Amino acid sequence: DLAICSSSGVVVFAVVATPIVKFIVKNWMDDPTVGVRPGDAFYHNDARYGGVHNADQSLFIPIFDRTDSDRPRLIAWAGAIIHEGENGAKEPGGLSPSALTPYDEGLRIAPMKVAENYTFRRDIVNLFQNHVRDPLLQLMDMRAKMAGAKRIEERVLQMAGEQSSELVVAALRHTLESTEAEVHRRLAEFPDG
Repeated sequence: DLAICSSSGVVVFAVVATPIVKFIVKNWMDDPTVGVRPGDAFYHNDARYGGVHNADQSLFIPIFDRTDSDRPRLIAWAGAIIHEGENGAKEPGGLSPSALTPYDEGLRIAPMKVAENYTFRRDIVNLFQNHVRDPLLQLMDMRAKMAGAKRIEERVLQMAGEQSSELVVAALRHTLESTEAEVHRRLAEFPDG
């Protein structure tokens, strides 16, 4: 039940983002050891939770309307997904054509919190960097994803401030319902059988 907006690029990323965010909301939102708060960032690349393959690493941040500072309200999520050129697979590069098991495919990250207050946890970044051949690339791409997600958050909150967070949520809801209706309309045009 998520409206996904995607810029140009790999459209499949817009589709595979939904299960990841749903997993985070279902499992970590109310978990006292993890939680989901303003400024948190979650990272992922394991296709068993959503995604295409291990080379696609994603970062998601929750967007909270903080008008009522005592009770910030989650209104959306922002994210960025990059196909990494190196992920510690059996062979150098983002993919390993000779992989015979999932253990040959490199770094596998179940959805997990990697940052608080928009600051990456050094211990987790170090863990990721120790599993790839190019540690600097891993760090730089994580930072790039965070910067992109923060820019989306900034624009969404700007719109919420200029209009209202209810209007932002309503616009996302309208996008979701309009898309569903259009998909049903197009499927109904397919020849029967």
